[in-house]
Amino acid sequence: MFKIIAIVAVAVVALIFTFTKIDPNVKNQQNGDDIVSVEEENQIRVIIDGQIVHPGSYSMAKTQTIGDLVEKAGGFLESADQNAIMIETTLENRTNVYIPPKSSYATECEIEAAVEKININTASAAQLSTLDGISLTLGEKIVAYREENGPFLALEDIKNVSGIGDATYQKVRDYIRLR
Repeated sequence: MFKIIAIVAVAVVALIFTFTKIDPNVKNQQNGDDIVSVEEENQIRVIIDGQIVHPGSYSMAKTQTIGDLVEKAGGFLESADQNAIMIETTLENRTNVYIPPKSSYATECEIEAAVEKININTASAAQLSTLDGISLTLGEKIVAYREENGPFLALEDIKNVSGIGDATYQKVRDYIRLR
């Protein structure tokens, strides 16, 4: 009985060792030098979130566009603000794409005025400073960045401006647009 248990234990260890060495994403070269990844160099993982049918992580070619990513993710929800993105922008090295909701207008009378989204590609520093988390100085930095680097191609690009991090971006992303 002890021999059978020992043989089974050795067989299980051998199987576990074998299966840990088998990976469908990796193949050995014929000469046995190195392990080469099957995933091509021009592929990236991009996370799409927000007003999209199937938010999540997708493998895309760097040369594909945000529009291709949206299509792969099932398309826009009806509540998506399509003016907030430029679907013809190539993914290149983007890791995240956010599709914000449209501004909502109440069906009932409200004391607070409806918020109109600000176009970060055309707004003045004073207009930008009306956003929560954006001071006049930061608004001037946004305008200067835009003048030096051209128009913003994605909402996330505003984080390239010195002084705008993830926290500020999270505050303003639903109140800005590109067109």
